[in-house]
Amino acid sequence: MRRGLAAVGRSADTAVTAFTDGCPGLRSILTEAGVTERPIADWFHIAMRLQHAKLAATGLSTDEPVRVQAKAAIIAEVERLRWRIWNGKAKSAKISLDRVGKVLHAFRGERGHRRRGVPSRKLWHALHEVNDYLRGQEAKLVNYAERYRAGLRVGTSVTEGTANFLINRRMNKAQQMRWSRRGADLLLQVRSDICNRAFEPEVGNIVEPILADASQVALAA
Repeated sequence: MRRGLAAVGRSADTAVTAFTDGCPGLRSILTEAGVTERPIADWFHIAMRLQHAKLAATGLSTDEPVRVQAKAAIIAEVERLRWRIWNGKAKSAKISLDRVGKVLHAFRGERGHRRRGVPSRKLWHALHEVNDYLRGQEAKLVNYAERYRAGLRVGTSVTEGTANFLINRRMNKAQQMRWSRRGADLLLQVRSDICNRAFEPEVGNIVEPILADASQVALAA
């Protein structure tokens, strides 16, 4: 990590911001790399959990008038929950959970698809996952809207999205030359060894051109 930061121009006066998905060992790794500021909870991972809750809410049944009203209220509350977290009011998340709980009883006895499960139960689990995640990351939450307006990063969506895209392209069943899990793992080990210069000096002429693109390095944890 030190080499990566140095390669992209880090100096003694450079302010480094780290984002975390909740990894417990990240703080010690950052300290070893000379990053002393507390990491920020990655908005990408928060938004991903909120999206799960939103999809579960939109899947609620509307077979009765009372459920139509309850579904509309729940969807609005899930959107309000997102607004609260985005604007640094994550401590108010329990308010949204309580409001959803008050109308969720309208879906009691709701039937679900054999494979997809009961939508109301999925929603409740998704909301509790959001709540538990926020409680675990409470010290790392910030006002994301304020950072965004100031032109500062709020997460690692570009890095995460690119990684997910590449992995999906290489491991999707529809690909004729798709990677196996073992093959992907071995390839990652080789790439890590190349970045760590483990093959030098045997293949130094190959390693140097690869490391020359270090300006494109994006660190995420």
